[in-house]
Amino acid sequence: MALLIVLNVLQILIQKNMNNIINEDSENFIKKWSWGAFFIAAIWAFASKSYFYGILLLFTTLIPVVNLIVAIIFGKKGRKIVWEQKKWKDFEKFKKRQKLLDTVGYSLFLIGLAVYIITEIIKFN
Repeated sequence: MALLIVLNVLQILIQKNMNNIINEDSENFIKKWSWGAFFIAAIWAFASKSYFYGILLLFTTLIPVVNLIVAIIFGKKGRKIVWEQKKWKDFEKFKKRQKLLDTVGYSLFLIGLAVYIITEIIKFN
């Protein structure tokens, strides 16, 4: 009987330590800059299950200075805002989606930049 109590206590302590590791890892990830939120803000918001912000970001893209300010805010705080809405049950799925959106965001930016440079070179010649 005493052995079962000791094993249960050990299991609880191990579980608490694992939760601290997961929470610290998730907190660090959530604090990181989000390229997806910066480059493709409205698409990022919809793909992150944040439909209200998606609609809001669609409208802010029409206002020249405001869209840059909002992009910077969401690049810095977007992951935290979306995670705190509690629409994600599994952190690993959230993390995987955010990494995918970051890749899509800066890939689209680089493609757009390449197209711009190519068209400028063609115009110059």
